[in-house]
Amino acid sequence: MKKILKNPFFLILLGLLFIYIAFKGTTGTVMCDGVEMKPTDTCGTLSYADKERSSAIFTYGLIGVGVVLIVGSVMSIRKKRKK
Repeated sequence: MKKILKNPFFLILLGLLFIYIAFKGTTGTVMCDGVEMKPTDTCGTLSYADKERSSAIFTYGLIGVGVVLIVGSVMSIRKKRKK
């Protein structure tokens, strides 16, 4: 398992997968237990705005991690090819 996580080509694919999941998982609707929420609704202790914000943070976080994996792997490949 350690060996596969050091393979830059695998990490590029993993980064692309993260970006794909981020865009595919974004529906534009805020859900609570499978039910679409309206701006005045709450889900437990979370308001509509809180749920919307956490969804955005998760989406941008996945995109960020994906980009970092891709850029880091490409730089690693370029470094190895220069040697």
